[in-house]
Amino acid sequence: MRSLGLGLFLVLIGLTRLAAVAPSAEIPSPRPHGWIVDQAHLLAPATVTDLDRLLDEVHRHEGAEMAIVTVETINGANPRQYATDLFNRWGLGDRERNNGLLLFVALRDRKAEIILGRGLASSAHVSRSDRIMQETIVPHFRSGDSAGAVAAGARACASSFFGLTLAPPVEAAPPRDSIEVPSRVPPHPPAVEHPHTNASPPATLNPAFIIAILCGTGLGGAALLWFFVRRAGTHTCSRCHSAMTKLDESQDDAHLAPGERAEEGLGSVNYDVWLCPTCTGVEKVRHGRWFTRYSECPRCGAKTAAAPSVP
Repeated sequence: MRSLGLGLFLVLIGLTRLAAVAPSAEIPSPRPHGWIVDQAHLLAPATVTDLDRLLDEVHRHEGAEMAIVTVETINGANPRQYATDLFNRWGLGDRERNNGLLLFVALRDRKAEIILGRGLASSAHVSRSDRIMQETIVPHFRSGDSAGAVAAGARACASSFFGLTLAPPVEAAPPRDSIEVPSRVPPHPPAVEHPHTNASPPATLNPAFIIAILCGTGLGGAALLWFFVRRAGTHTCSRCHSAMTKLDESQDDAHLAPGERAEEGLGSVNYDVWLCPTCTGVEKVRHGRWFTRYSECPRCGAKTAAAPSVP
């Protein structure tokens, strides 16, 4: 009787633990009324309307299906398997082209996944989804902007995979918890701070002033002036052709690789980082120093190798 009682007790514990994990089958499909299930209550109604309109465009123009799901927790379940099961149960994407996409967030577990249908799962597309996670979604989460992470990530996916872009919503979201990078992304991404899009606009120079300087300083001054004009000028997004915002030094480190941050720390190279407020695209411009004692590292390619000292 004691062994039987112990067995029943263990079975009850197992059933309780299984019940604590909400299976993906309990998440209702948003179709046919929309493409978003926001059980974590991250998104404002206006943002849901805006994103639903974007995902309708994806379906109408590309024949693809893209959905967004947020939950509070999956209680220790594997986030990628959980999201994949949900993707397969809903059958996202065209049956022949397998072009579905699911953006999944478990807020309290600090997990996020981008699930691609087989028609989108080429190595280039997988790398693209990793880049969206590192450069767009994770920086928003780490700064406490969970709603912005979901909205910006959805827009980046729609733009990168389906070529469709809509203007972002005007309302700001309340800060929520941060989130972890999925397993296929390096465990310590360079993003440490969400860049603010309200940075000061790039300065412009008066053409008459430029001509006067050119006449008075000769070729050396002209070359130096050209360098500063190039650094202070405007920059256009290569994806959506919108005017980009140049980030300051305290913000651009979030988008630099470790080797690039090391170059800036040593002063051998300086990077200008530009952020597109429309499609959240990020572009980097490299400026090598004219005179530096550092050369290119033969292992990593960064300009961080110091010249040997002369005895």
